[in-house]
Amino acid sequence: MRFWRVALVIMLLSAGIVGCGSVAPKYQVQVLADKPLVYWRLDEATGTVALDSSGNGLSGAYDPSVALGQAGAMSGDNAASFANFAALVLPAAAALDLRTAVSVEAWVKPTAAGENSGIFEKTVNGVVNSQYMLMLESGVAKFRVRTAAGALVPVDGPTLAVGSWSHLVGTFDGATLRLYLNGAQAAQAAAAGPLAGGSGQSYVGRLGQTLYPFVGTLDEVAVFSAALTADRVRAHYEATQPTPSSR
Repeated sequence: MRFWRVALVIMLLSAGIVGCGSVAPKYQVQVLADKPLVYWRLDEATGTVALDSSGNGLSGAYDPSVALGQAGAMSGDNAASFANFAALVLPAAAALDLRTAVSVEAWVKPTAAGENSGIFEKTVNGVVNSQYMLMLESGVAKFRVRTAAGALVPVDGPTLAVGSWSHLVGTFDGATLRLYLNGAQAAQAAAAGPLAGGSGQSYVGRLGQTLYPFVGTLDEVAVFSAALTADRVRAHYEATQPTPSSR
């Protein structure tokens, strides 16, 4: 695995994707090294397509009122701002029907205190039936999964700072949920797998069609078919050093 990561860095350097002075490409290398199923960088300046940088072709569609080209979580980066139920929507994709392990990662900058908001949700058997989701509830960061037995099981983290960027990662390894904030584990909870399965849309910026609208800016959203280790989560976060911008 280490050889594969080194080879990836060399390939991106030779292609001119990684530069010496930009933080965003260094972060991108770390994310791609863990083979995300989907990776929306949300760095488009215009248009309606959210390109998938994973190579798996899972590009999504922006609602018209998503504000693109916003200041991103790190230097040399753009992001997308959400409000009024605007979202990125991906049609049902079998690759995201994950039942034994999953990780969801995003950079999050809420602009309202005490938000109830969806960051990412994969649904099953309907637009409001969650399979797994990263979210805020009363401003508290949470990662939540639905088990095959029908229970919605959360792991609750800290309250996020308003107007500042936070790096969030939620993981499930078949038995335990973990939530990471800015490269360090913030909480964990038991969750007996497997997860509920089935076809359903995915959303960035709200839950389902009409619930929990995110108010603020999101960046670098990725989903993985494995539980990222603490070392890999830290490596992703540390690739953003110097400190993420406060623009």
